[in-house]
Amino acid sequence: MPSLRIIPDPSTNPALRARAESLARELSAISSDLALVVTPHRLELRVPDARLGAVYIDPDAVDPQTLRGGNKRQLIARAVGVGGTWSRGKAPRILDCSAGLLGDAMLLSALGCEVVAVERSAVLHAMQRDALERLRASDDPDKAAMAARIALLHEDAASVLARLVAGETIPPDWRPEAIYFDPMHPERRKSALVKKEMRILRTLVGDDPDSGAVLRAAIAVPGVRRVVLKMPRLSPPLTGAEGLTPVGLHEGRSVRYEVYSGAGSGPVTG
Repeated sequence: MPSLRIIPDPSTNPALRARAESLARELSAISSDLALVVTPHRLELRVPDARLGAVYIDPDAVDPQTLRGGNKRQLIARAVGVGGTWSRGKAPRILDCSAGLLGDAMLLSALGCEVVAVERSAVLHAMQRDALERLRASDDPDKAAMAARIALLHEDAASVLARLVAGETIPPDWRPEAIYFDPMHPERRKSALVKKEMRILRTLVGDDPDSGAVLRAAIAVPGVRRVVLKMPRLSPPLTGAEGLTPVGLHEGRSVRYEVYSGAGSGPVTG
């Protein structure tokens, strides 16, 4: 498989060329048919099939009402316990085990949570870093504040959870109160339409065959009150999670959030 291509667009821009050269050195070990394109506004993943377009982290993914502090009863907020009795009305500290394109991490941060976003892919981590740097410099104070509450961690989720189970902290002296996990699910053969983002991301990172083990490790982290698993609404139970029973369920049109009691759990409400 060829090495990941890093392309400045437009190629005549000296700043973009320098940025592309820096990323090429950082990501030199990555093999992929994809291209990482450096544009004036963002980093994009592109595939040879132009019909699929580009995949990027959308700085406008969070709606304005949520950015301004509203929508605190939406499904994901209720699932992680924003404003719940166990968190004493405060937004919990959340470890996002599969940050991807940062959509859920940004939403959780906009809801007031401190988020540590874990990502094993070096390419996605570079895209996340670039997006947050731009957001932190934004003229929109709500977007800048949202970005400021997110910290990035380039590491495999299983490794991070093992350290937390062993009693370590994520520097500087940070431990989560809730853990959020949205694994890459195997592609459904009967699905005629798969979102382009998922198709391209699967090309880059593959599936998550250890999802069940990650969920079990998350539940075992000391001090964590709840673990939230995001799943397609009609999908079967997570492989490897046999015998685990959620204590709460929040269902939408296309997704469901399963809530599990963590090792530091009291009664889970909300």
